[in-house]
Formats: sequence, structure tokens, C-alpha cells
Amino acid sequence: MLSSEALAGPVEIWCQDEARVGQKGMTTRVWANGKQRPRIVRDHRYGSVSLFAATCAERGVGIAHVADKANTASMNEHLAAIGAAVAPGTHGVVVLDGAGWRRSGDLLVPPT
Repeated sequence: MLSSEALAGPVEIWCQDEARVGQKGMTTRVWANGKQRPRIVRDHRYGSVSLFAATCAERGVGIAHVADKANTASMNEHLAAIGAAVAPGTHGVVVLDGAGWRRSGDLLVPPT
């Protein structure tokens, strides 16, 4: 947690989220030995990507990037892009939801 002294100066609020675009193959159940019905992916022809986006409403700016997966590595790239878009001499605060990979110990917060 940052102290109020660490945030002395102007602060920008950034809101961010991501969405999967495309289709993942649907699952279905199949018969197997021993009366089991395991799940398998029915259709492998489709793919998907994750679109990451963030905006600062006060300045009217935003950034976005496309990643093959929504994970900690992609979020690190996204945070670096947000950090580069924050106005010089300003601290950026990013509002996130509670996805598990965002709470990873491997998440890198760019310098202000």
C-alpha cells in the first residue's frame, strides 16, 4: 500500500479490463471404457485472443493491446504500456477487478 507521501503530486486514475474475442471450442462428453463420460473439446478449428484496454477519462486517452492469453505476462506488458501513457510527472493509479492472475507475485508495477 502506498502512503500519501508517495503519491504527492498529480494523480491519474486509469480503469482497465480485458475481454476474450473469438471462440474457444465447445466441450462435449464422450463414452469411454468403464462407463465414464469424460469431457473433450468438440471443435478445434477456432481460436481466440485477449484484448486488454485501459482509459484515463480525465485526459480522454486510452491504450489497448492484443495478447494470445490473459495471464500475468500479458498484464505486465499492459501495465508497462499504461505506465508509458501516464503524463510525465504524474502518478498513475490503475483500477482492476479481482482476477487471480492479477494478484500474482510476478506482477511488475512500472516505475512512476
